[in-house]
Amino acid sequence: MACQKKKDRADADYWNSHPVKVAILDSGVIADTVCFPAITGASFIEDLTEDSHWHTITNPHGTIMASLVRKINPNCHIYAARTHHGPDMQGGDVNATINVSLNISGPDPSLTDFTSQALDWAMNQEADIICISWTCAKDLDEDDYTNLENKISDAGGKCLIFCATGDNGPSAEKSFPAAFPSPFSICSCSITGIPSANAEIENSEFFVPAEELFVEIPQYLNQGRNDSANDSSAATAVAAGLAALILSLARFAFHNEQDTAQGSGDDVPKPDDHDLEETVSRLKRRTMMERVFKYMCGGGSEKFVQPWNVFPAELKNERVDANKQRIAEFIRAAKGAKL
Repeated sequence: MACQKKKDRADADYWNSHPVKVAILDSGVIADTVCFPAITGASFIEDLTEDSHWHTITNPHGTIMASLVRKINPNCHIYAARTHHGPDMQGGDVNATINVSLNISGPDPSLTDFTSQALDWAMNQEADIICISWTCAKDLDEDDYTNLENKISDAGGKCLIFCATGDNGPSAEKSFPAAFPSPFSICSCSITGIPSANAEIENSEFFVPAEELFVEIPQYLNQGRNDSANDSSAATAVAAGLAALILSLARFAFHNEQDTAQGSGDDVPKPDDHDLEETVSRLKRRTMMERVFKYMCGGGSEKFVQPWNVFPAELKNERVDANKQRIAEFIRAAKGAKL
């Protein structure tokens, strides 16, 4: 019993000391609203007035996205990059903003500038995942458009990027930056895989369940009221959270593999930290995470992500290594074997 408790403490220490880094490029995050133990932020809005800091927000959108990521994987360090104010909430309906994707229409060169700066910052922070739960039209200046595409492409070579498609219906034109080649383009669906009414089905690589998701709203914006989210913005945060959970569990399972080898004698090869990071870095490749997400889609729709195929509900209260067999499949995949 004492040995097991010691191992559990060691496992918890390892889990807490190896967080996955998730950058949220959005309207800022109120850290204490969702009790984040680990968050770093920066604002890229040009007018650095009191309400332009990353943690002093006028719109809850970014806070809700960060909250959803951490609900799925508490083992995250959130990097909040504020790239815009978001819709003005003064006198408006908070729920109206929650349940409509943040679509930024019309040319906005400052948005591309701020987003490019935020992408550079996220890369300097060595982010594992970037979540962009908003869209913009393609009617940008050609140079701005090209610069944003190049920045997204550069970041996509080093980490995983998840972008929301717009909620403008099945016949809508492509929305950006989701339509660039590097990101995973996400739309929302029901728990049974039916795309949401306004989902851009053809423009989306994966459908992620994101209807009636419980969210917390910053108290000073909404008198502490809780609400639900039902759009592609939320689905994108869920997808980013799932990817973060997969990276965390793969790292943790590899850590257990090290412990097992170390207790098996000198003849057993012992994975080292270099092997670990090489494995995780492979899972951070787009092609590899795409395979994992398709694995979660199961034998049905090639687009409908069903996390319960990998993380069954009956294991939710078990110790983390109860999922070790499934996570080992991710590790084998990262090392070159097929799922």
